[in-house]
Amino acid sequence: MIRGHLKIFVLKLLNEESKSGYKLMDEIEEILGKRPSSGSMYPLLENLTSENFVVSKKEGKTKIYTISKEGKKYLKKAGKQKEKLIGKLSELVSMLENVCDMKENNFFMAILDEIKNHRFPFSHLEPEISQFRNGLIPFIDKKHKNTKIIKKLLKETTKKIKDLE
Repeated sequence: MIRGHLKIFVLKLLNEESKSGYKLMDEIEEILGKRPSSGSMYPLLENLTSENFVVSKKEGKTKIYTISKEGKKYLKKAGKQKEKLIGKLSELVSMLENVCDMKENNFFMAILDEIKNHRFPFSHLEPEISQFRNGLIPFIDKKHKNTKIIKKLLKETTKKIKDLE
């Protein structure tokens, strides 16, 4: 999923408004198509609290988390790093124009545009893309006995997707 990036994602959501851990998991699932486990969410929220990036208060039986000033500073710093990275990616895509055909270049530009606009590319196709990728792992060996069948299926699927355009 978004291992390693859940911290930033949670801080961004809390920057919009205070939320419970359950609500955070719901929103992440809605955005990415995959729900983080409570086994990753609640320890993260405890770590964010101990780092003074969030504060929590009880409302009945529910803990509500709010981003702190320190959390906002951290988020701002991460945003600046993201902008630097996007700049480097833009340079790389520009260099790729010289070695890629137009379709490949358009693909890279579309991905970069999604990232620049704070969207996760293909998030609307999750969890299916993750399941597909994970399903291909056993075939990483070029000499797998079913490689020809997989190639045929991929060609057929690609044709069907192109026919949707």
